[in-house]
Amino acid sequence: VRLRTQVDELIRYFTQPEKFNRMIEDLFIRYGNFALRSPNETLVVVSSYRLNPQVFEYLRVELCRLSNDRPAAAPALVRVLWKEPYLEPKQLASYMLGEIPLNPPEVIEDLLVECVQPSQPVIVQDLMLTNGSRKLRHEESLRWLDQIETWLGNESVGYQVIGLRAMLSVIRDPQFLNLPPLFRMLTPRMAELKPDTQSALAEVLHALSERVPNEVTFFLRQFILVTDTPEMNLRLIRQIIPDLPPEFQKSLERAFHSRAYSQGSE
Repeated sequence: VRLRTQVDELIRYFTQPEKFNRMIEDLFIRYGNFALRSPNETLVVVSSYRLNPQVFEYLRVELCRLSNDRPAAAPALVRVLWKEPYLEPKQLASYMLGEIPLNPPEVIEDLLVECVQPSQPVIVQDLMLTNGSRKLRHEESLRWLDQIETWLGNESVGYQVIGLRAMLSVIRDPQFLNLPPLFRMLTPRMAELKPDTQSALAEVLHALSERVPNEVTFFLRQFILVTDTPEMNLRLIRQIIPDLPPEFQKSLERAFHSRAYSQGSE
């Protein structure tokens, strides 16, 4: 009852982002647990209030509802919460952006692009790419795929990595079915594999292997059989093989044998 009263008071300031932010910070401190330490404390890259999960869920539901009901006011509050250094306000901002109606979609897309930057930790990027793109993925899927391709085509390796991580938001969404364009986008990434993008690309291929193993096998087989495929690419492909069902693993191993045989014949 006390929490409900506090949240009711909080949402009165939904259209006043700075005031809202000060009040929600007080609420985070009240219901947080700074003394709590996780087993992987040394790996934490974003500070957290360690907010009670039930409190966070109550806030998330209320703010997502308001973001849908008051789309004109929500973007300003998303910006303010996203700039906070702690994890919980960033999480709420990402969920809120994913609920704002696409009227017009450019407002949501531009804000999402503004929020995701190469300098951020991966955990922060993934919050916005996954949660913040929800309505774009489901209602403007081609627009979201175009934005992913824009990131991938950027000269900055940091933005290319963002593009690859944005692919994960699509691959891991069971409601998103238009996966073929991803392989077209991945082809130049594989052909011109860079050390700085290798980890993100591997994560994408691992996720695709779980979702569409047949298509991944066909895609990787092409690179194995091309004689000038760099060794770095081949090592990456070997990392993916164990993720695939046994019959697809055998297909790729046969491709490696064919490659070795053709090179030996030469």
